[in-house]
Amino acid sequence: ERWLQKAARFFEITGIKDTVTFEGHFTTAGFLRGQTQFLLDTVDSPALCDELISRVTDAAIEWKEYHDSEMGISNPETIALIDDSIANVNPDTFDRIVVPHLVRWYETFPAPKRHFHCCGNIDNFLEAFRKLDLASYDFMGEMVDLARAKEVLEGTYISRLLDFRLVRDLSESGVTEYVTRELEIGSKGGNFGIVLEGQLGIPLSRARLVRDLIAEWNGGTVNTFDTLRDYNR
Repeated sequence: ERWLQKAARFFEITGIKDTVTFEGHFTTAGFLRGQTQFLLDTVDSPALCDELISRVTDAAIEWKEYHDSEMGISNPETIALIDDSIANVNPDTFDRIVVPHLVRWYETFPAPKRHFHCCGNIDNFLEAFRKLDLASYDFMGEMVDLARAKEVLEGTYISRLLDFRLVRDLSESGVTEYVTRELEIGSKGGNFGIVLEGQLGIPLSRARLVRDLIAEWNGGTVNTFDTLRDYNR
């Protein structure tokens, strides 16, 4: 109930209902089994890993169906997933015991925009990622060969997560140059940034600067909390 209350409040403030994303099913299975043991299992007992990921996927699907029903979501625009641990296994293992469950997740909630995030280096996973038919993918820093990712994932919106330490520490002109460069490296359309005042000491004025740069680049507005009062009330 607490999560539903937060989702309802988020919708009240922003007008966005599609508020649920999940830590990836592979990562969650690792938390349940123990990360080290689970990674060993991918080699010694892949069938066990497959079954555990399947059950985690079942649970995530059941929760999202309940959430969407309570929130009145019938035709979501986006469906998202975050899975940072996949970079710890080899591409063949990822393709065999992870991708089928990711595909099942996305197909259970058909939406025009499939989104995925992984902080790790997925250069060796790109061919497998084709199967997910992603609308957008974002990554951290320099961890992905962006030119190759654009080639393999043709038609997918690709962007980097901004380094908010730079947003905090650079001059205003430096922030403008940095954010503009990052946007030019990525792709037009659909990207958004959220910066909360106080996160890593970032003043609200810098958050607004980043918001406006992204909005101008994409030719539209960006949904944000404009003040902490809006966020906390």
